[in-house]
Amino acid sequence: MEQELDSVEPACSASPKQPVSAPKLVATLGELNSDAAKTVYRKQLASRELRLIKIHPGAEPSVVKCSSFSVHDGDLPDYEALSYVWGSQNEPKTILLDEVTWHVTSNLHSALSRLRLSESFRVVWADAVAINQTHIEERNEQVKMMSDVYANATSTLIWLGEATDDLISLTFELLKSYSELTETDRLVWRTGFTTQNTSVKRGILSMMNRIFKLEYWKRIWVVQEILFSDKALLMYGQHTLGYDEFFACMREICAVFAKSPKDVEAIPQSSVDPETYLLATLAHSTNLMIDEVIPARGAARNGKHLSLRQWRSAQLKRSTDRRDKVFGYYSCFHPSIRQQIQVDYSKTLPEVINSMMRLLIQEEGLDMLLGPRMGYDPKYGIPSWVWSLMEPTTVSSRTLGTISAIEDKNPGDWCAGGSLPSVLDFTEDGTVLHVRGKTVATIEATAPSFSSPPRNVGNELFVLDKPTADLDFKIWMAHFRLAWQSFNLLSEYPSTLGFIAAFWLEPRGPTLSELASWLHADGSGSLQNCQAEYNPHLIDNLMSIHFHRSMFYFMPATMKPSPNPEVRYIQGHIHGECGLGPEDVAPGDKLCVLRGCTVPVVLRQEGDQYILLGEAYVPRTMRGEAVRAVEAGEEEYEDFWIR
Repeated sequence: MEQELDSVEPACSASPKQPVSAPKLVATLGELNSDAAKTVYRKQLASRELRLIKIHPGAEPSVVKCSSFSVHDGDLPDYEALSYVWGSQNEPKTILLDEVTWHVTSNLHSALSRLRLSESFRVVWADAVAINQTHIEERNEQVKMMSDVYANATSTLIWLGEATDDLISLTFELLKSYSELTETDRLVWRTGFTTQNTSVKRGILSMMNRIFKLEYWKRIWVVQEILFSDKALLMYGQHTLGYDEFFACMREICAVFAKSPKDVEAIPQSSVDPETYLLATLAHSTNLMIDEVIPARGAARNGKHLSLRQWRSAQLKRSTDRRDKVFGYYSCFHPSIRQQIQVDYSKTLPEVINSMMRLLIQEEGLDMLLGPRMGYDPKYGIPSWVWSLMEPTTVSSRTLGTISAIEDKNPGDWCAGGSLPSVLDFTEDGTVLHVRGKTVATIEATAPSFSSPPRNVGNELFVLDKPTADLDFKIWMAHFRLAWQSFNLLSEYPSTLGFIAAFWLEPRGPTLSELASWLHADGSGSLQNCQAEYNPHLIDNLMSIHFHRSMFYFMPATMKPSPNPEVRYIQGHIHGECGLGPEDVAPGDKLCVLRGCTVPVVLRQEGDQYILLGEAYVPRTMRGEAVRAVEAGEEEYEDFWIR
C-alpha cells in the first residue's frame, strides 16, 4: 500500500500532532476521484472485511471495466492479489469502476489491462482501489491485514511493468524455455553453454542481472507481499513465469561458473585467466542479488519473522510515504514486536520514526544508533539519535559511508564501549536518550573532507578531481592510513608514504585492484605490475568511507589545550592522535565511547545535552581501551543526555 509523500513538514509548535500533509499529486488524484468515491466507497468496511475487485471480460482497445464488492475474511472467494509499483501519478488513466469513471496510475492501468480475460471475470485485490486511501481508520485496519490478504490469495501476481527492456524480455524467454526442459536436457544445455564464446556467456549473465534494476524490487511492500504468498507469478508485459521457477533456473545457469556465493572469493584472480574470473564474478553477483534482493516466497507462512536488526538493514528500500518504512513491515515482525507498534496514519512522521527507533534501541542495544544520518535540525522534531529514515528515497553514496555498514568487518572485533551491556533509558516524552559512557577527548582540529568519490568505482582508473588533489600531502597520507586501517586490512603501515607517493605520482591513475594489491604487499613491487586479489564490495565501501568522512585530531582528555586556535591546530597535528569521523565534525566536539556500543561516537554539547553527530574510527580505542579503568572500578561512567 503506497501513498505519495515527497517532503517532510517541519514540526509546528502550535499544532504538534498534525498529520504529515499530502503533496499536490496525491490531492489531485484524490480530487479526480472524489465524486466517484461516494459510489465506490459508499459502504465502509467492517472489521476483518476486504474489498475485492472483479475485472470484467474484455480486450483492447475497450475501456477496462471493474466492479467492487466487500466480503468478510472468513468467507473469501478465490481471488488473486496484485503486487506492483504504483508508479508516477502525473498522468493518470481511467477505468470504469462500479459504473463510474475512476482514475488510476498508468502502471496499475497496464496491469489491469493485462489481467483482463476475454470471456470470464477475474477477481483480484489491488490496494489502490481496494482500500479507501483517504479514510485513515480503514487504511490503518487494512495495513494490519495485509499479510492475510496475500496469504489467503490463490496466487500473488507480481506485475513488473510493461516489457520496455528487450534484454529483460529475452531473460524471461530464456528462463521459460529452460524451465520447460527435462533434467537431462538441462544438463545438456548447461554443458553446451560452457562451450560458447566468452562474449555470449558474459552477455547472458549480464542480461539476467538487469531484472534486479527494475523499480519493483526497491519497494518496501514487496517484502511482506512475497513472504506471505503461497504461490507467485512474475509478469513482465506479456511474459510470465512462476516466481520460484524463474530464480531457480537463474541459479542453475549461474552455477556453471560459481556453485555458491563463496566460490568466487576462493578463486585467486592471479591463478586464472581474466575472462574466467570475470564470468565467476558475474555469476557470484547474480547469486548475491537473489539472496539479498529477492524475498523468499512463503517464508513468513513457515514462522520466519523479520528481526529488528533485519528491519534496520532493509531501510534502503523505498517508500513514497516514509511512515511505511515502519508500517510496510508490520506483518513481518514477530507478534511480540507487532504488539508494540501502532499502525496509525494520523501520526506524524517524527512520531512514527521516534517510536520505532526507541523500540529498536531498547531491544537491540546502542549499536542500533549507528547508521546513515541526516544533518540534525530540531525543526523536524526528530532527535539526533534517530538515524535517517528522512533521507531522500534515492540512496546516496554518503549512506554507504558509515563505518558500521562495512559488511567485511566483523563487528565482534570491535568493542570500544567495553564488555558490559548498554544502560539506557528515555525521558518521559521519548525525545531524549540517556546513556552512560566516557569522554575520550575533545577534538582540537579537523582536516578538510574529500570533496567527492572517484569518478569510477570498480576495477577502473581512479582519478583525482582538482579540489581533492589540492589537499595537503600529509593529510592524504594520514587519511589513507586510517581508512585502510579501519578495514583491518593491514596491521602495520610501514610503506604508507611510499604508497601515497606512488599513488599520486604515477603518470596514469592506478586501478583500485592495483591499490589493494600494493597495500597487501606492504608497498613492495611495482604498482603498475601488481595483480589484484580483492573483494570489489570491500573496495566500494572503503572508498565511500574514505570520501565521506572527516579526519580529526585530538589530545588525551587530561591535557589542557591552548586557547589559541592556531596553536590548537598545530598541537593537534604534532602532539595529538587522529581519527575518522562524521563529515560535520568540528573543533570542540567530544569523542566518546558509550557503554555497550562497539565503536566510538562524536557528540556535540548544547547546554546540558548532546547532539549525536555519528560514529568514528580511532586507533587504540576500538577494543575497549578507553573504559578499562571504569570497568576495573578505578573511574566512574559519565551520563550523556542525547537529543
